[in-house]
Amino acid sequence: MSKNKLNWIEAPMPDSSQGTKLVTFFVNNNEYRSRLMLVEFPPNFKREQEGYYPAYEELLILDGGLKISGYEYGKNDYVLFPPNFSRFKTSCPDGCTALVWWSTKPSWSRGISVNSDNKIISKLNNNIYDESYIELNKNEEFHSLFLDTNKEKSPIKSEFIGLDLNNFKFVQGYSTDQLPKSRYFLKFTYF
Repeated sequence: MSKNKLNWIEAPMPDSSQGTKLVTFFVNNNEYRSRLMLVEFPPNFKREQEGYYPAYEELLILDGGLKISGYEYGKNDYVLFPPNFSRFKTSCPDGCTALVWWSTKPSWSRGISVNSDNKIISKLNNNIYDESYIELNKNEEFHSLFLDTNKEKSPIKSEFIGLDLNNFKFVQGYSTDQLPKSRYFLKFTYF
């Protein structure tokens, strides 16, 4: 399945230009309502308004590019924005498709948070076409990785959610040895 055949819905972002679309693959049935989605920003997308979300936002840029708060991210870049990260001058001049995980339901607030945190974690220029395994982020709260099951033979036995990057299908399980041969973004345990 190509990303064009997915059930995209219009998803206007507060204080931004129009045209953003998304597909939601997973919403956790707990109090936090974390979610995994694919977001498509149109060419010339802009959000000039400064603001923040009180949630972690994790992105894997699948194509295009994103400019935000003086940072620039491109295809195959990974970034984790902390809760209350101050966002300003956000744009996607050529458009952008990103796999996005939110730690809680995202709710936009204008201005700078009194609890502002600007400690971004990023891993740039990931070569997901040649590598079999890329640890994107692993700490007490996050474990996210790229896995090519065509090349990687040792299974990871832990609960996960994720997306098959070849056909844009949601995957969920308890061991990666159950996954068909493909390329995946996977999020373990803390989702």
